[in-house]
Amino acid sequence: MKRFSRKQNLGDSIFSITNGIFMLFVMVVTLYPFLNTIAVSFNNGLDTIRGGSISGRGNGHCKITSPYSRIRI
Repeated sequence: MKRFSRKQNLGDSIFSITNGIFMLFVMVVTLYPFLNTIAVSFNNGLDTIRGGSISGRGNGHCKITSPYSRIRI
């Protein structure tokens, strides 16, 4: 039995690309809260209160500056 195949025209290609980008955006927006919750759960509570989850220990790479860095708890 022969399968029916048709070529994609320009409208189909644009729709496929737009649909893929939109679905990727929805996936990121959906997964971000879960990843954020997991990251916060592995960090110290004071880091979360201060607004940054990276402590900056080590050689100084990946240090997050926060407007609340002067607050001492």
